[in-house]
Amino acid sequence: MARRNEVKRIIIHILAVIIGIIVIFPFLATMLYSTKSYINVITEVPPKLYLRWADIVKNYDEALFGRNSIFFIRNSMVITISTTLIALIIGLPAAYGLSRFKFKNHGFLTTWILSNRFLPPVAFAVPLFLLIRSMRLLDTYIGLIIPYVAFALPFVIWIMIGFFDEIPIAIDESAMIDGASRIHAFIRVILPLSGPGLVATSIFTLIFTWHEFLVGLFITTTKRVQTLAIGGASIITAESPLFHNLTSTVGVVTILPIILIAFVLSKYIVSGMTLGAVKQ
Repeated sequence: MARRNEVKRIIIHILAVIIGIIVIFPFLATMLYSTKSYINVITEVPPKLYLRWADIVKNYDEALFGRNSIFFIRNSMVITISTTLIALIIGLPAAYGLSRFKFKNHGFLTTWILSNRFLPPVAFAVPLFLLIRSMRLLDTYIGLIIPYVAFALPFVIWIMIGFFDEIPIAIDESAMIDGASRIHAFIRVILPLSGPGLVATSIFTLIFTWHEFLVGLFITTTKRVQTLAIGGASIITAESPLFHNLTSTVGVVTILPIILIAFVLSKYIVSGMTLGAVKQ
């Protein structure tokens, strides 16, 4: 039996390594192409691993400044951070209420909230465009933040319900016995205890908002408030469709910030997802 378990463990580790290689290979290839000149990209098959500092500087200087990626990064940061903060401010109290108070059709309501997140964006992109246009918010930060918050809220609420369910109700009651109101107990006691889950939810919301493309494409008709995902795509498809080194550089600039954030906060993501993995 012990030998069979050891064999299973080895097989699982081998599969994990294979899956990891498959997942990370496209990003590593993109990073490699971003360090080469256009001539090297089309002539080196397979690409060689040597690096030339001059080509790296030229590619990233062109991507960041020549192609206005810095401008798109600023827009992405403003919209992504604003969306995440607003979604948390609205979603956390809602999740806490759904976790602590049970009422008729409670299960239906929570399922309905989650189902809104599964709707394909293309299904409501045109009505959303018409709505935002009627509000005169096209090509504005607010015009992008409003739908992004609406898309992020179901995810925040559903995930945080699981985290709050893991915290015993007796803790709330103890805080209120000591004189705290329900709101004070939530802010001062429950939120600190759900810290890992809060961090994990914030990171996933950041990731989804940072990479959102279709809705932003409909709402932004000019480059004034375009995010990096939208602006980068316009660079690749319209201005330089054949310069694979530049398209790879834009891809790295788009993906790398989220990867760095996830790497730095990886322990909080793991502990947060583990905390909310089982509902009471």
